[in-house]
Amino acid sequence: MTLKSRIILMSFLTSFFACAVLGVAAFSAISAEKERFELSALSSKSVLWGKILAGQYDKMANASSALVRDRAFKKALQKQDIEALNENVITSYRLLSASNVLTSIQVTSPDSTVLFSTPQAFKGRTSKSLPAMAVEEGVVKSGIEIDDDGAITAFVAFPVQKRGKTLGVGIFGLSLQAAIEDFKLNDKSDVFIFNTTKELQQATENELFNLYTLGKSGADQIKLQNEYFYVVQQPIYNAHAEPIGYLVTANNNTDAYLSQRNNNILALLIFVMTYVAIFFGSRIFLIMAFAPLELAIEATESIASGDLTAKIHSEKHDETGKLIGALESMLSNLNEMVAKISATSVTTSASTHSLKTLTEKTMGDINEQKNSTALIAVGISEMVNSIIDIEKNALATAAETEAVSSGGGRNGL
Repeated sequence: MTLKSRIILMSFLTSFFACAVLGVAAFSAISAEKERFELSALSSKSVLWGKILAGQYDKMANASSALVRDRAFKKALQKQDIEALNENVITSYRLLSASNVLTSIQVTSPDSTVLFSTPQAFKGRTSKSLPAMAVEEGVVKSGIEIDDDGAITAFVAFPVQKRGKTLGVGIFGLSLQAAIEDFKLNDKSDVFIFNTTKELQQATENELFNLYTLGKSGADQIKLQNEYFYVVQQPIYNAHAEPIGYLVTANNNTDAYLSQRNNNILALLIFVMTYVAIFFGSRIFLIMAFAPLELAIEATESIASGDLTAKIHSEKHDETGKLIGALESMLSNLNEMVAKISATSVTTSASTHSLKTLTEKTMGDINEQKNSTALIAVGISEMVNSIIDIEKNALATAAETEAVSSGGGRNGL
């Protein structure tokens, strides 16, 4: 793998890692913001629900004071005169129900036996715990409980006393329909009340419920009838902090959801386009950055093969430009060196030719001298032979002369 390929791969991996980190950071920030929004929604809806119920409790508690001070009511309750109780309480019920202060009234004995109940008749002991708590503590108690008919209702139980003795308990009840209507008016959301078996008790929009399935507590985004709703579900507790139902609110946020989805898609496209732009931008930059190096490599390979005619030049002033400039200077110096060597070679060739001619002439002279020397040597040899012959002849002549001389002398004697 070439250096350029390694750098491009590293650039790709670095860009991918950087974009991935940014994506994870953005997703974490969105998740954290979503969680904070859900907590805020749960908190705000819980506070609003509590304020609405508190207002209803106050109205019923204030209305109970008139019944508590009614001597005829106390007398009928003390005697447990059902007919008299009916005459006294029914008037209060009609007045208070017309004012939407309550929807039901019950009167019980201290042991929670129902003496009077309207608008629905009921006999026996009530299943609600508020009357017993009111008797035990001697104060007004309020809360949400399951009524004897199974409906989840808001109640205020107040003890009716005479000279410190508890004669019975009055119970004002208000359907949660009024509470959820008030909630819808303030929260701009549809509201549903479910019991613990996930059956609908009250709702501001029944048709919407037909497509909704009760889930876990918390906030969630759901789709119903091609519309999007932000649903918040929270439990409803009784006076003993036991869950007896669920409060579900649904805000139609189709426009906001679609806008957010489009923004998310746009952000994803921007993310992808940014990544692609970074990748290809870095690739183009690296190609441009390595172009002088590739030119230098080609020039170096040409020089290595013996071709000094390569043309290299760069206008850049960075490291690659300096490298190309150095190679250009080196190539120029090499060309000058080769030119000098070529000129020297021509001169040397001419000198060599002259030397060869001189050598050949010298060799001719030497050969001539050699031949002359050989002739001289032959002449000398012949002269030596002649001298030897002369010497021999001289010696022979001398010998003969001596012999003649010697013979003449003997003859004279």
